Amino acid sequence: MNNGTLAIDERLRNSITQMKRLHVLESKKKNQEQQAKNDKRYRELVVQVTQLCHAVHYAQTQFAFPYQQQMTLMALLDQLQRAASQGAVEEETVEQIAVKARSAQDQTKREWARFYPGFVSSICNTLRIIQKIDPEQVTKCLDDIQAAERWQNNGSDLLQLKTLSAALKRSNDSIQRLNMNQEITVFLSKIASNTATLNDLSENILNWIHNEQLSDKIRLSFR
Repeated sequence: MNNGTLAIDERLRNSITQMKRLHVLESKKKNQEQQAKNDKRYRELVVQVTQLCHAVHYAQTQFAFPYQQQMTLMALLDQLQRAASQGAVEEETVEQIAVKARSAQDQTKREWARFYPGFVSSICNTLRIIQKIDPEQVTKCLDDIQAAERWQNNGSDLLQLKTLSAALKRSNDSIQRLNMNQEITVFLSKIASNTATLNDLSENILNWIHNEQLSDKIRLSFR
């Protein structure tokens, strides 16, 4: 074999070695990029599940929200902790957790949709009855209550629940300040629906109107 052939063989071996080294580096880079994606997705899932847990816990303690997915959330937290303890978070593990997290979020949304209407219906009805007595305050309460109608699953739920809690407290304070009994509530309901007549003006109601200084806010008219 002449020197020219040896030179070619040497260059070929060097090229193959360099290609192998390049392949290893590219594979390592791809693995690093995939790991970075896995880590990023994992951190997002931790935030999502933590936000869900905080919001659900608040709803349970403040509103007696009868949440049915307690064990599911606990299992999700355990799985997140196990994944982190393994060092490198695998793509398959991340996807499994993501599927379970979406399922828990969707179920929470459905459970809240069933719970919310019955929870706020009574106080909302009363607020609509007294809305013309204190329109600015009552309208704000109604708006804040209705803002929590839908569970968002986007990180805003806890803030909306806290706003709901504050609105319910303000609403109850407003109602209590009016010293309303059942007779007065029925009368105001008739006023709100334009069905009140002079026959509804009992002595108790007239005294209440006078005591609450509402004479200029309540009006009767011909049908």
